[in-house]
Amino acid sequence: MHMHEKAVSTEKAKDLVRMAATRARLLQPLYRASYSVTGAALVIGGGVAGMTSSLALARQGIKVYLIEKGGVLGDCVRGFRKPLREKM
Repeated sequence: MHMHEKAVSTEKAKDLVRMAATRARLLQPLYRASYSVTGAALVIGGGVAGMTSSLALARQGIKVYLIEKGGVLGDCVRGFRKPLREKM
């Protein structure tokens, strides 16, 4: 922009905003999509976050599909010796 000419900078900024607003008025959506809603959720990843999310959804009555690419759930935390959270 024009660092030392505030009036010129302001006019240029106004022009840019005016042009963007005019262009936005002419835009059309690319396509219209419609999807049916189901009462199920897909959770990808059987780590701590995935299992926690799955449990929270299931407790709300939502059918959950939990997928994990490894052989067992919670693979990363299985080697921990201490509990992740101390009981209060």
